[in-house]
Amino acid sequence: MTGSEDSHRLETGERDRIGVFAVLSRLDREIVPGEDDHDLVSRLSLLLDTRDDEQEGLTVTRLVRCHNLFGHAHIAAIYPGHLLIFRSILERVGMR
Repeated sequence: MTGSEDSHRLETGERDRIGVFAVLSRLDREIVPGEDDHDLVSRLSLLLDTRDDEQEGLTVTRLVRCHNLFGHAHIAAIYPGHLLIFRSILERVGMR
């Protein structure tokens, strides 16, 4: 991406996306996608870290702040599905 393309993205408010989430922060070893709406604020931290055995690992942290009853209902509805997805991913990569 050229400097002028980067400037255009900043002026128009365009952001990189990971799936449905806008990338809010990008550091050397961490990417933070997320979204804000009337019902809740959602952030996902994808942090590449080095473990004690010098192997690299990925730490995934999800933070959600509900603003109202609809936000709580949204999280309650999707939570069981997210558990199944994460367990399946962990099983596929041999971490469970």
